[in-house]
Amino acid sequence: MYGVVLWSDPQKRQAVVWCSDHGDLAYVQSRDCMDAEGDLPKAGTSCVIEFHNQNGLRVCKKLTPMTGEALPDLPNILHNEAKPHTADAPKGNPPLPRKTARPAASHKRVDTRSIPVNAANCDKAIIPKSG
Repeated sequence: MYGVVLWSDPQKRQAVVWCSDHGDLAYVQSRDCMDAEGDLPKAGTSCVIEFHNQNGLRVCKKLTPMTGEALPDLPNILHNEAKPHTADAPKGNPPLPRKTARPAASHKRVDTRSIPVNAANCDKAIIPKSG
């Protein structure tokens, strides 16, 4: 499987590798998984990885770096992407959606056709058109 080293510490002989299957990260716990002599690959290095599951973790059993460093600035890029983008973020809380007013359940519509029309209410009456 292919992977990319996200973080490594040569003094502690540890590294964290993203795996191309988009599953859990793999952990390098010693330099023993390396074929050739030399330091652990730096962050941003593409590699071929073999791992086994140990106590629910992917532990690297073989790590082979590919030529060169694919993206040596990867830790800084990931760190900056993890920060909230305050310039793009809306200020304050978003407005709550407005609810439309509805009559209470105890209110019933009045059929205005049943109201007699007289001088007092003739301007308020709704008279259906005959047709």
